[in-house]
Amino acid sequence: MNHTLSHRRESGVALVTTVIVVAVLAVVAVAFMQSTTVDRMSARSVANYARAKLAAEAGLAVASAAMATNSTNDAFIVVLNTNRQLFVGNGVTNPANSTNFAYVPLFSTVSNLSTPIAAITSGAVPITNVSGGVVFTNQLPGGLSVTSPAVTWVYMTNANGTTNARFAYWVEDLGGKLDISVVGTNTAGRPTGTNPSEIALWSVFNPGASNDFGNAISGALIGARSNLLTAATARLVNSGVATNHLADLAANLRHDTNEPELIPFGFGYADQGRPKSNLNTNISAAGVASIANIINQNLPQFAQRAGGYTNSAGGGAQNAAAYTPLSYLQTLAANIVDYADTDSNPTTDGTPLGTNRVRPVYRGVDAYPFITEINKRYVWTSNNITNIGGTPGRGVVVETTDFVEVWNPSSQATQSGTLTFLAVHGQPVTFGFLSSSFATPTWASNSAGAVTAGVTTNQLNVSALQPNAFQVLACPTVTNFFFVPSTNTITAQIQQETANSSFHVGWNGVLVDAALGGMLRNQGNLTLNTPINRSQLPSFIYRQSAAAFGDPAVGDPRATIYLSRILDANAYAGNSTFGGRNRRSASVTPGNSYYEVSPRSWPDAGHDSLPGNPAGSDNTLPTAVAPAAYTNIPPGRISNVGSFSNISELGAIFDPIQWSDATSVPSGWQGKWTNLTANATANNGYGGGNSLRIGRAEHPRFTNTGLRAAQLLDLFAVGPTNSAGMVVRQAAGRINLNTAGTNALRALAAGVAHSSDPALQPGSTNFIPPVAALRAFVQGVTNSRGAKPFFTVNELPLISTNGVASQWPTNAVFGNTNAAVSGVTAWSDAAAEEWFRKIHSLATVRSRNFLVHVVAQSVATNNPTAPLSTYRMAAQVYLSPQRSGGLTTNSRVEVIQTWGL
Repeated sequence: MNHTLSHRRESGVALVTTVIVVAVLAVVAVAFMQSTTVDRMSARSVANYARAKLAAEAGLAVASAAMATNSTNDAFIVVLNTNRQLFVGNGVTNPANSTNFAYVPLFSTVSNLSTPIAAITSGAVPITNVSGGVVFTNQLPGGLSVTSPAVTWVYMTNANGTTNARFAYWVEDLGGKLDISVVGTNTAGRPTGTNPSEIALWSVFNPGASNDFGNAISGALIGARSNLLTAATARLVNSGVATNHLADLAANLRHDTNEPELIPFGFGYADQGRPKSNLNTNISAAGVASIANIINQNLPQFAQRAGGYTNSAGGGAQNAAAYTPLSYLQTLAANIVDYADTDSNPTTDGTPLGTNRVRPVYRGVDAYPFITEINKRYVWTSNNITNIGGTPGRGVVVETTDFVEVWNPSSQATQSGTLTFLAVHGQPVTFGFLSSSFATPTWASNSAGAVTAGVTTNQLNVSALQPNAFQVLACPTVTNFFFVPSTNTITAQIQQETANSSFHVGWNGVLVDAALGGMLRNQGNLTLNTPINRSQLPSFIYRQSAAAFGDPAVGDPRATIYLSRILDANAYAGNSTFGGRNRRSASVTPGNSYYEVSPRSWPDAGHDSLPGNPAGSDNTLPTAVAPAAYTNIPPGRISNVGSFSNISELGAIFDPIQWSDATSVPSGWQGKWTNLTANATANNGYGGGNSLRIGRAEHPRFTNTGLRAAQLLDLFAVGPTNSAGMVVRQAAGRINLNTAGTNALRALAAGVAHSSDPALQPGSTNFIPPVAALRAFVQGVTNSRGAKPFFTVNELPLISTNGVASQWPTNAVFGNTNAAVSGVTAWSDAAAEEWFRKIHSLATVRSRNFLVHVVAQSVATNNPTAPLSTYRMAAQVYLSPQRSGGLTTNSRVEVIQTWGL
């Protein structure tokens, strides 16, 4: 709201009140003339009462005008400060990108109707000091007593300058209460998190429980909804509804079920106040550019999250466009598309599969197989004396076979498809005094034909791979023939190298994976007819240089293509574990950072499935190793239903950030941090195990405005649309985080059963948030709004139990970071974010339902502080949005019902 508009609205308030003054004086004059036919004393009493009642109506009109002043769009907020003062705030658009709000107090603050209501411009909690304030108590039906904050008498003066009445008003937000006309159900678990009936009404009557789906009191209210005319009537339905419960209940509220989703004010977004982008219209390859551009325009610093992702040093640097901040945003966008689209194919920029070490500009993560282990098997099968072109010598044959283990880390089965494993094999080899290479044998072939320069293109058919399933695939054996011009007995030895070998992977012909930094293959002596093996664990074990062992990455194969170091060697017999999770038990001490791949230790944790089984000896083929027992606990989440059903599903999106943080982990474990600190440094040698943190504690490195992943929820929306194509919120009964009391907040968070984490089953630990977690949520919301109002529901992931910034994120409410306070000990990343997701759509930061309290008095003209008659009024009102082109341009105050005496 610009300042010019603000003045116009304040003048509008004064105009309304001036009209009311004239009306009051006219009616009072009529009442006085009518009273002359009755007893003079009675007439005076009736006139005083009538004047007080009309003054109350004037107070209601002034309060209504104040409410309408700032509710002129769909991004206003309603705020209650710790002094119980209520305000309606609208974002300030002048100057541009302001983070301030202009707040209008919803209680009487001026002593004269001719004085405009002044807006407070502030980015923090609004406070109004009321000079000479008075505190009132109003009685509502059912025996509920409501006390005001300190308010000011407003004096009404007639044209002669005589004061004959006064009023005071304050407004109570009904949007912070539970509308018993729509909230509450006996259905367990909050299946969608979008239906207000899933709000836990039962928790008002049983606050010490984490779930009480069969609660008798709430059940009675749910069954009698049609008879609940006011909150007080709940006591007639069930005697268990006590007077103190009424403070958290409301009934028959009107709900705006066509509210457009707008980009909120308060964060300096370039598009603040405009409709959010409908993410479901961008679930296609064409949507990548649109999604990335929206993020870049409104969050220009967001790409700083990328860290080492934009560092082109190392493998794959031939494609500079793949290492830009825009590439990072495009990669996130491709991951968003692939999360929701209906196929298993990756969304990419079209970079072709080939032998060049080129990283795609962007590549989406979908439900397709990723390589977790590779092995090349060498067998020296022939050493016969032969003659080529008249030169005697030996014909040496070495057979090589590639084996790949693939894993589906997503929650959806892969579709059947073709995995192309393009192996580049350039390892040096010596036969006696002859030096050669597998890239330059005399000839080489496999069942598909001739092999050129050590490059084999292996087409491997993969049937539907279940979530978290592993499979070992064998490539066709390559026969490598070397002519050694000597008939003497020779030895054969493969030589160590790091630069001449690599692999590249395609899924249905699209480049998805590669070892762009090269591969270490160790030296080894070949013995006739005796196999030896050379293995690697992509995404896990890397080197800092050809000579120096590096710190491991977390073992997330979705990150392999971004790791620009040398893929290290892995001992085959004891450290290769096929058919399950990688574990290097033969030569590495348990607990060491490069002992095993452990999704439960990833920054955004999953669960550890059973490790694969070791081959035991070089004679055992990888395909002959018995697989581990199957467990359906994948660390990644994919929808593949064609659309997002809830915008906070963005928390499942793989985030390819690459950082090193030596201060947050034991020495040497820089790539295995849990929460990035401010001391983290960008490093392209690490990565994996991260999804966008939406619904759990953000990394401390990214908690500043402009970097938080949850801010994507401010830019995008999903759901039904209006005739203008804007996404609208249709859930009635949403709870205002800025004004809700303890019971309402707890009801908002209680009873959420987890369905996205397959390891959490009914009756298991933390399947439903424990009471301590609910208490932490309530405390976190009240702590946060005590320092700054919620400008958007999407700030919820920042709440903490004690509000101490230096303790973040160990004091965070959402996530597994605060087990001592919240009692949450067994949630994966999916479970932590699900709790938030099923709160998110049922919460709001604005209200359109209010209860206006007015106390009015007729006063003696010679003594304005001496009351002659008092009238108390309470009016339930609804701010009805007036829309044009789908957007609110004004609000009309509609009075639903009034009480007065």
